[in-house]
Amino acid sequence: MRSLRSVIPIVFFGALSSACADSRIPLDNGSAADRVEAAAIVLSKSTIRVSVGDTTRVLARVQDAAGKDIPTAALAWASSDPSIVTVEQGLITPKSTGAADVTASSGTVRASLSVTVSAGDVGTPPPVTPPPGTVFPAPEPSPSRATLPRATVDIQMPAVTGTSRVVRAGESLQAAIDAAQRGDEIVLDAGATYTGSFILREKSGAGWIIIRSNGSLPAPGTRVRPADSVHMARLASPGSNQSTITTSGAASGWRLIGLHVSAAPGAVVGSLVSINGHSASSVETQPGRIILDRMLVRGRPEQDFRRCVTLNGAHLAVIDSWLDECHAKGADSQAIVAWQGSGPFLIQNNHLAGAGENVMFGGSDSRSAELLPSDITIRGNHFYKPAAWKGVWTVKNLLELKIGRRVLVEDNVLENNWADGQSGFAVVFKSTNQSGTAPWSETSDVTFRYNILRNVAQGINMADKPESYPAVPAARFHYSHNVFDRVGSGDYTGGRLFQVNGVDMVTLDHNTALSSNSSLLLTGGTITDLVVTGNIFGQTTYGILGDGKGSGEAGLTARAPGWIFKGNVMAGVDARYYPAGNNYPAKTADIGFVSLATGNLQLTSASPYHGAGADIATLSERTSGAVVR
Repeated sequence: MRSLRSVIPIVFFGALSSACADSRIPLDNGSAADRVEAAAIVLSKSTIRVSVGDTTRVLARVQDAAGKDIPTAALAWASSDPSIVTVEQGLITPKSTGAADVTASSGTVRASLSVTVSAGDVGTPPPVTPPPGTVFPAPEPSPSRATLPRATVDIQMPAVTGTSRVVRAGESLQAAIDAAQRGDEIVLDAGATYTGSFILREKSGAGWIIIRSNGSLPAPGTRVRPADSVHMARLASPGSNQSTITTSGAASGWRLIGLHVSAAPGAVVGSLVSINGHSASSVETQPGRIILDRMLVRGRPEQDFRRCVTLNGAHLAVIDSWLDECHAKGADSQAIVAWQGSGPFLIQNNHLAGAGENVMFGGSDSRSAELLPSDITIRGNHFYKPAAWKGVWTVKNLLELKIGRRVLVEDNVLENNWADGQSGFAVVFKSTNQSGTAPWSETSDVTFRYNILRNVAQGINMADKPESYPAVPAARFHYSHNVFDRVGSGDYTGGRLFQVNGVDMVTLDHNTALSSNSSLLLTGGTITDLVVTGNIFGQTTYGILGDGKGSGEAGLTARAPGWIFKGNVMAGVDARYYPAGNNYPAKTADIGFVSLATGNLQLTSASPYHGAGADIATLSERTSGAVVR
């Protein structure tokens, strides 16, 4: 049996793009003059305490003066005292007790950490099954090992410094848009309908132009609801294949407030609102600084609407809005979709109802690596599919990332997803080069925290690069303080909670999860650097399963060598086959939840497992405004 000593697999951040790239892509590091000079080396740890007989590894990333990773940078490692500790490519091997420094260098740039080596435990490992009544305290929550977004969208309300023009029903809204200058606002009559396909133009200068309804709207920061439609001007596309609102060229500096966007009866519209940056060839030619604020964007219940909002560009936000009836049969449909734009993107405090995917990044290829969507924040939203859509519209996922770098998903409620167009995973993260023209496609550095996911067939599916075209393998996912309730139960048959295929660096830390089939399924390629700490897992049919390799410790070792699994509470498994340092109650009811029947997964005062699982009190507070009926 494996001892409690941990072996952490190495991943060199600085070499990730080249080392993990598809072997069919030739690597061209350029001439010496083209190479970027290293300015800093960032290590995953500053100190390490390790015992003789153990090994551990250190992660390193080489960065330039702007703080960007240098994928092709060379790294050299050295120990100040090889008699105490040796190091090879970040692998630290203790030789004798004492202290030494380990140094990583790239050119003239260096970074060091101190290593202390103790004699360690050389006796018999502790028994796998703890004595009755023993409680192993859960470890402290670990910090996210995924890089958070480096930028977000400034949503502060701009001042009107120019002309305020009122456009009445029957007058030309497009003419007003064309004539508007920075600092102006265009005011539309609440209750009036403006029919057309309206184009937001490029304007000179640096200010903003506001288009708003003159009705009584909720205050900024408050989500609108369908009942607020009476206080909004209505914009409607006149016919098929015409977006109601779109952009031209590098349009920027537009804020749309309190508009009801739809289409005429019978009109088949690809996207009701299209921030049209998919044809941009560079950062300079993409649209940007466009905010949809307290908008009602709705298709019609009886007809196909492929997309409510397409969001391609830079500094784009959808906030405090209600997006609904975004659905299609036999095709993908989304409330929000994006596949190109340098970002940042902000999706905050919205109701999002889409059949195929409520929110998706990907589906088409970005035209360059600099236009791969990055710095994405998805916060405080209600992802929702009405049960009445079952069998009517094609359903896939609630959230899907085929591409996306530095993504933060927090404080959301995601509910209702069933097997239909796919097997029912509510959330899918993978790297996909959709049409084979974008080998730089990647999904990486995703932090998923303080979310509630419930009433779904399956939970979260992660895969490195499962499609046929070359892509940068998906990597660095961190999940903490989430609740997964009723996964694979009732009408939502399935029950896989986490499914992981060949992904590098996955952390599951302090989550509370109830599913029916499995808590963790490791399948396909080798999973490197898997850390599972402080979680509460309810009883499932298979527990932890290494596909084709066995369950429990055998499955972990075969599919995720170097795993860390400690401080967890896992009901209904045979402790003889699972790692020590965890708790294994006989059934879910023994964990001590306040009420399984009502979904109250707070632990009672009598539960012996306090310290494990999600921080329910904080989670409840952070998601309290996500669901607005």
